[in-house]
Amino acid sequence: MRTVAVLILWCILTWALTGCAPSEKPVSTDDATNTLEVWHTYSADSLEEEVFETSIEAFRRQNPDMSVEVVRVPFSQTVMQFITASQGGEAPDLIRVADSHLTQIGVVTVSGVPLVEDLRPHLTPQQLRRFQPLTIEGMRMDNALLALPASQGTMSLLYNPDLFAAHQVSPPRDDWTIDDLLAAASAFEETGVDGLSIPLRWSLWVMPFLTAYGGDLFDAQGDPRFSATGFADALSLSYALEFDLGLVSSANQIDASKSKFSRGQAAMIIEGVWNLEDYRQAGINVRQALLPVHPDTGLRMRPLNTLIGWSVSSQSTNKPASVDLALWLTGADTQRDALNRTLTLPTDISVIEDAESHENPLIAGFMAQANHTFALPMRRGTQQIFLVMDTAIELLSSGKADPETALSGAETEMRAVFER
Repeated sequence: MRTVAVLILWCILTWALTGCAPSEKPVSTDDATNTLEVWHTYSADSLEEEVFETSIEAFRRQNPDMSVEVVRVPFSQTVMQFITASQGGEAPDLIRVADSHLTQIGVVTVSGVPLVEDLRPHLTPQQLRRFQPLTIEGMRMDNALLALPASQGTMSLLYNPDLFAAHQVSPPRDDWTIDDLLAAASAFEETGVDGLSIPLRWSLWVMPFLTAYGGDLFDAQGDPRFSATGFADALSLSYALEFDLGLVSSANQIDASKSKFSRGQAAMIIEGVWNLEDYRQAGINVRQALLPVHPDTGLRMRPLNTLIGWSVSSQSTNKPASVDLALWLTGADTQRDALNRTLTLPTDISVIEDAESHENPLIAGFMAQANHTFALPMRRGTQQIFLVMDTAIELLSSGKADPETALSGAETEMRAVFER
């Protein structure tokens, strides 16, 4: 009885202080709190955009009192447009971001307030546990969780089995070494077909070779270690593939490499999951295998793994609803739909387990490759690695520096970037 009396007294005091009956829920008179503005970066009229819109429509049905306004922004302009909108007090409630965007957005503040919300106070441990741990870690900066991971993406070894059969060359296997890769590429010499088509003037395609020769590009503190033992040999190999062995065309630009594989003029390519559909639409009977291992180090070539997720703006007038929508857009049902319809690699553990045993060998294969990847440290300036490494590759290919000098210079420059 004493407990009941205390509760009654508390209710009376609440009523007196607030001027409303304690059983009533506060009702906002601002319609903006019932409207969520969402910025996305999907290409117009793409299948990915269609999957996104399907998920948004399902959310609207589940939340009829909420209005969701969708705005498309160019992927390359995401950071600048979001910073500009935030500085003007007009940021959207939710925005689709890549991990590379977060390393730029995550260090900007407006009046001392970060641009995006730290999601940790809004989520339960159970909600976080459904994500693959590495994908959650890839959305953190200084421990703050700046986004929920919706998808991951990586490169792997793609090949045209019809060309291998036509020229009686054994196709790639998951247990291949780098020597096997080079031997197979050499077998296509004088056939009119490139054995291997990769743009080795671009660091994104050189990095997997570096990891097989030397391991991690960054140490446990996130500092660069490009001059570590082994990396110079890997850079020498990438040079030799073009200039000494002649296994990679000197016109190895990204578009040219992709075009050759699309036209059936290249037997193998190191390529991302995001271009699979383009090759299938071009009529290529594309197949996938894991990137090979180094025969001496035993280390597998590991490509960069990238993440895309959903961030909640710190300026959102309805953060609980924004978090709910972020959870919805990264939910198992949404991820499973994206996986099956667009080959988008999931981050939800239950969907990952489905993908790893998927009847589509391309899906299963890329999920297996995702277990052999590396991530860039989530810190300011990290994305400068591509400019820094591209410069090192150019110095080597132009004869202005040897591999050791090029990599040492790249490491020095990267450390300077972090210190700015």
